Amino acid sequence: MRLRLRHQLRLRFPEPVRNLIAVLRMAPRSHEGQRVTNWRIDVDPDCLLKAGEDHFGNLVHTLTLPGTVSELSIIAQGELTAFDAAGIVRGSAERLPVDLYRRDTTLTAPDETVRRFASEAVQGADSPIGRLHHLMGAIHERIEATSETGAILPAARSLEAGRGTAREHAQLFATCARSLGFPARCSAGYYLDDGTASRRHSWAEAYVEGLGWVGFDTVHDICPQDHHVRVAVGLDAVEAGTLRSAYGVVPEESVEVRWLLGRDPGPLAATPS
Repeated sequence: MRLRLRHQLRLRFPEPVRNLIAVLRMAPRSHEGQRVTNWRIDVDPDCLLKAGEDHFGNLVHTLTLPGTVSELSIIAQGELTAFDAAGIVRGSAERLPVDLYRRDTTLTAPDETVRRFASEAVQGADSPIGRLHHLMGAIHERIEATSETGAILPAARSLEAGRGTAREHAQLFATCARSLGFPARCSAGYYLDDGTASRRHSWAEAYVEGLGWVGFDTVHDICPQDHHVRVAVGLDAVEAGTLRSAYGVVPEESVEVRWLLGRDPGPLAATPS
């Protein structure tokens, strides 16, 4: 599936922010499940934008804006082809040993309730991949999917509440999978609902011996397909998040994602793969 994607963030600050520094994860990398043809990021007002890579292998852009700013607009856009790889992630940029993804963070620390839920969820499964599919289905049934607003809850609190955003779904799956002995992580990107609409989305990935990294989208109860675009990974949803900044004031954030199919969004600069 060939896609043209445009993602805009508008941040309006209640009070002017001085010397803004932010890290953006808004550039997807190519792997066997997707091929990025071109990509660019534009920021208004003009600023210093430095491209790089973090320790997870994500493409990152560090934004530095001296002086004061009351409003910030960031547009990421480009063209890519997505393939249905049955959820298996091959050819991705892996910078860390697999066992590091057994590590818990504050947001993914399991409690006894989480461990018990995970153990009960995989009963009857006869293979490692089967256990993970059972877990995906159990979270899909147990946790009501909600829109992405507010702070990200830890996995244990999401399970207790019985509801959570896609990011919280991903964190709960990663937490449960680690408690079962699987290396696991959160993945962030986009999901195409149909031929015209899309949104930011999150899912999880677990490492299975003999297969490698496999994605699990508990919101939709499917492994990622060609309707998913993978952008970043991390130990939790914050580490895989689109935007991290240091400004002392929490901004209002407005997100618009537009999939441009069959329409030319203009010339685009090449991106590293």
